[in-house]
Amino acid sequence: MENTLSSRPVYERIIFNRADQSVSGFTFETREDLAYVEHYVYKKKEGDTTDSTEKTLYDMFLYKNPGLKKLLRFKLHNWGVQTMESIIKKEQELARKLQQQLQEVKDKVVCEAKEAKDKIVTSAENLVSSTSVILKEKYNEIKLTTKKADDKQRQDRKI
Repeated sequence: MENTLSSRPVYERIIFNRADQSVSGFTFETREDLAYVEHYVYKKKEGDTTDSTEKTLYDMFLYKNPGLKKLLRFKLHNWGVQTMESIIKKEQELARKLQQQLQEVKDKVVCEAKEAKDKIVTSAENLVSSTSVILKEKYNEIKLTTKKADDKQRQDRKI
């Protein structure tokens, strides 16, 4: 950027802070300056869950008369608001996508668990029915064997 009064470059340091969803800017007149001449902050409005375009708070702190930089400041302000709102929108979209993916995974796990449960129940029912058939056969076999043995004892007694 350039100072319109003196045609000297102006240096900006812009910091994007995703932790508190803010963009901070510091304007320096030379690269070697340690003290900034202006500072601005774009920040997400706390507690605002609406979809309005008024989601961004803007604070500016001037330490010198802005002079003809007003036009540049207006353009930078618009850029800052648009950038901050796009960051907020992307964060919300990412959170929404994450919730959707978590719900899809949860639904898939529940479905697979239900299928596994149904499979176990079916195999248990098959095992119970086949075991009951085998037990009935063994019972009938034992019953027939004891009947034959009783009949043989009766015949031996008769003789």
